[in-house]
Amino acid sequence: MLTAPSNVRLTGCESRLAQLEWSCDQPPSVSHATVARYVIEYLTSYDSDEVWRVAKTTSALAGGRRARCLVRIAVSPGSAYVFRVTAEDEHGQRGASSRPTAQWCRAAPDVPHHNPSGVCALNTRPGILHLVWQVLQL
Repeated sequence: MLTAPSNVRLTGCESRLAQLEWSCDQPPSVSHATVARYVIEYLTSYDSDEVWRVAKTTSALAGGRRARCLVRIAVSPGSAYVFRVTAEDEHGQRGASSRPTAQWCRAAPDVPHHNPSGVCALNTRPGILHLVWQVLQL
């Protein structure tokens, strides 16, 4: 069984990007399995079900052997995130998850960088005008 990644820290948080860092130098597991990839999961302040969702999977081999791993994850403006990291072997077997980050990433609010599309004005009756548009993807 792989051990949980240690020292998982939030090292950056902006309106659209979070940065995590953790120790990559995993001790050999009891089964002698090696880490093939890391799975980064998150919870948001909106998650009432407390189900961890996968934010990103990254290769443990990228960049060769190193003591620290660093990853950047896209986040939505105005939301709060907490993260954890799990090591996975070449067969897809996961070890224990790290402790959640001590700090929440509170992504700053931001304005959309483009105008809404599909804007339509509906005149349903005299004196009333309804505007509708497609939801903006942030």
